[in-house]
Amino acid sequence: MLDAMRRRATSWVVKGFLVLLIVSFAIWGIGDIFRGRAAPEAIARVGGEPIAPEEVVRDAERTFRRLREQFGDQVERSPAVMENLLRQAMAQAIARRLVDLHARELALSVDPATLARLVREDPAFQGPQGFERQRFDLVLRELGLSEAGYLERLRGDVLRSRLVDAVSGAVVGPETLAEELSRYREERRTGRALLVPAAAERPEPPDEATLQAWLERNAARFRVPELRSVELVVLGVEELLAESMPSEEELRAEYERRRADYTTPEQRTATQLLAADRSVIEEAERRARAGESFAAIASALADRGLTVSTLGPVAAGLLPEPLDAALRDLAPGGLAGPLETPFGWHLLRLESVTPETVRPFEEVKAALADELARRTAADRLPAVAERLDDALAAGDDLATAARSVGARHLRLPAVDAQGRDGDGRAVDGIELSPEMLQEIAGTPAGRTSLLVHGKDDRWFAVRVESVTPSRDRRLEEVRIPVEIGWRLERQRELARERAKGLLERARAGEALADLARDTPGVQLATLGPLRRRGDREPLGPEVTRALFATAPGRLAEEPVATPEGFALVATDEILPASAETDPEPLRRELRETLGEALLAGYEQGLRRRFPVETDGRAFARILETIGR
Repeated sequence: MLDAMRRRATSWVVKGFLVLLIVSFAIWGIGDIFRGRAAPEAIARVGGEPIAPEEVVRDAERTFRRLREQFGDQVERSPAVMENLLRQAMAQAIARRLVDLHARELALSVDPATLARLVREDPAFQGPQGFERQRFDLVLRELGLSEAGYLERLRGDVLRSRLVDAVSGAVVGPETLAEELSRYREERRTGRALLVPAAAERPEPPDEATLQAWLERNAARFRVPELRSVELVVLGVEELLAESMPSEEELRAEYERRRADYTTPEQRTATQLLAADRSVIEEAERRARAGESFAAIASALADRGLTVSTLGPVAAGLLPEPLDAALRDLAPGGLAGPLETPFGWHLLRLESVTPETVRPFEEVKAALADELARRTAADRLPAVAERLDDALAAGDDLATAARSVGARHLRLPAVDAQGRDGDGRAVDGIELSPEMLQEIAGTPAGRTSLLVHGKDDRWFAVRVESVTPSRDRRLEEVRIPVEIGWRLERQRELARERAKGLLERARAGEALADLARDTPGVQLATLGPLRRRGDREPLGPEVTRALFATAPGRLAEEPVATPEGFALVATDEILPASAETDPEPLRRELRETLGEALLAGYEQGLRRRFPVETDGRAFARILETIGR
């Protein structure tokens, strides 16, 4: 039916129907053009108040930049990463709005004196002499905030902090519980384990009936999945790169436009003497011009408040104006001062100058070409995708449509639901996205899908040529892996039987050391001292659990599974927690856990009072934009 519609898409009947649709949109569907634009959509509403997409996008971008600063290029701007950051930013924005509404309901406020004190005490605005107005203005410029905007944000942060502290700040980890849990966790035990390895067992060779029965019990492990023969057309940035490469002239023009990005400015390094009193700096200047070193001068005048420090390497324009101008005019070894700034009185000596450097064009050419080509390809992609869609709608087969726009055309003889081929390996030639796999699995044999725009910004269409149903493999197809699987399973069964026999002998009075000496392939291992959690467990967690579930001087009731077979576990001694064990870390853990539980309950209560609505379509549109 879909193919028939595409073949008839150019008929006069369909064209007439499209004309009617256009007229109807012109009458009813575009009134907003003449009435003015509607208010920007909200990504969520809390108590009826909107959360603007810009707020969520800004927070998500800020988090992404922090991650890139911390982990570098390991953090990719992939759709999955950006979706997670957007969801996290939206959850945080909703939580902030909930608390803000509660603060407003309680008529809470912050007096201006408190805000002023917080600004003055903020370490981000501190210099050697305390709060610096210049530093405050610089930080606000970097954040893109006005002073009023910053104070409004700070006021909201203070109100939210007060409410959150009122809910969870007074939580105390119960002293008795912390002590008991600390003793429980720090208790250690020692013991022994008689190891019965499965590899030492020699089962009799299986007959055909045994292997067939084992295969039937484990058929799911060897089942051939449904395989589909697929024809695929893919259009993305990579497919358009070759036609989007900039010319040499364009590259050089862009290089010149960005020359500042490739330039490391001249940097200067100086030694500085600083004092609050001009007379001290003047005395320091006399000594320096007489040939004394800055270190000696600082030591001699330390009791009068003189300090010595290094400035730089620093580029022009980053220091207060008097210091910046003085450094620009000095030659290495030259002195400048006394100079006054809000920090006090300075005496400078220029130590070295690192000249300006510019990365040459040839060094950045390849990366710049790739960047510009990708940008051009991304800009062209929607229009080329529209041409591809038109070609498919006109009835072109996938190969012809792909050739007409430069898209990739592939034939995949066998693809399963996980993107593997008939041999269980990832298909060659392309990375199949979840949307591609979903479309391949949902398209009937002999049919072609619509053109789909994936979350990875690739457009694609699939045609399923044939479907080979899932089936169970026959024994002759998988004889070797079946024999291996049966043998491993049988070896563990025999090891367990042997371990049970040894356990009976141990209960009858034989010592574990004697059993280890008299039984081929069996070994006796020492356990511990071990804690319940946190210590290395070479024999696996099951052995540790058995050690703590068994009384001293006793054997575990059953053989215990280990990675290599089975073990008889005997507990020898309990070592109580040391009296010096500090329960404070556990108290903090309990306090944090209880605090988080209270805050979660507080948020749920606020959600009942101020209903939260989210717009999934708005979120998807924002994700499509930010994820590119």
